[in-house]
Amino acid sequence: MTPTPGPTPAPAAAAPAPRPAWLRRLHLHLWPRSLAGRTAVLLVMALTVVQAAGLVIHALDRVDLQRLAQTHDIALRAITLYRAVALAPPAERALVARTFDVTSDSAAQLAPNPPIEDLMLTPLALQRQLRADMMLVPMPQTQRPRDQVFLGGPAYGRLAVGLQLPDGQWLNVTTAMPPPRPWNSATFLIAFLVMTAAAAALTVWAVRRLIRPVATLAAAADALGRDVNAPPLPETGPLEVATAAAAFNTMAARIRRFVDDRTFMLTAIGHDLRTPITRLKLRAVARNCSQVSPRPAAAISLGFASNTFLRLRHGIAPRMTLPVQPRKSGTTCPRS
Repeated sequence: MTPTPGPTPAPAAAAPAPRPAWLRRLHLHLWPRSLAGRTAVLLVMALTVVQAAGLVIHALDRVDLQRLAQTHDIALRAITLYRAVALAPPAERALVARTFDVTSDSAAQLAPNPPIEDLMLTPLALQRQLRADMMLVPMPQTQRPRDQVFLGGPAYGRLAVGLQLPDGQWLNVTTAMPPPRPWNSATFLIAFLVMTAAAAALTVWAVRRLIRPVATLAAAADALGRDVNAPPLPETGPLEVATAAAAFNTMAARIRRFVDDRTFMLTAIGHDLRTPITRLKLRAVARNCSQVSPRPAAAISLGFASNTFLRLRHGIAPRMTLPVQPRKSGTTCPRS
């Protein structure tokens, strides 16, 4: 019977390509090593993104406002010129149209037909706004334009307005519609830089203030490593900081209790060894010690260990040299 082959194992995922060496060096040089520095950099970057988004929203709002103001101005200029021409004597209308409010980006003329331009019809929303703005200029109802034609718009950079007079002639006004400039403000850049600098300074100050307990905890840990009887940390501040300080104080108390228990145990051992060690010493003295035997040496070593334990109990640093003098050859022990 032919065995059924098992499922084909999935290919292992390819390891990500390592970053270039120059990119790693740049990352190490630019990326701060401290927690406060990294937090401040991240917050400043987030602040920059928020500021950029706010600037985009502000620019869009200014574009809409400038478009409204531009359309309102064009409508008022056109209807004001129309009123002056309509109220002027027929023989003087052409002169009024040529000389009234002449600017480099606009032109007006009387013609028997509406404006004929290579432009498309103005969007309906812009037409409604132009008609509404023209109604703001007062004039007799009989002198109102009989018909209105609008061509072009912001997409073409110019606007052609045709207003029909009561006698059938057309007043054709052509004016430029330049794109809005939302950043055209003398104080905008200064205000932006001042706000960014103030927000960045406040961010750095807040980060340093919030990260300060971490430095205090590190200093307390270093002090505890040097002296187990170091003073405890104050359990004050925010909830997280107070909780960390309480946990650190509990740990320090346990370490201190462990050290004390070990010291008491070693002291008890040293105290219990003093009697047998003394007996060993007396027996060694009572014997003939012309040659040093291992038993007196062991007794002296135990005595040193016992004294060391007692010194630890009283907080005295033990001496690291044994107070043992080798016995000279030929000497004898005193007899009782």
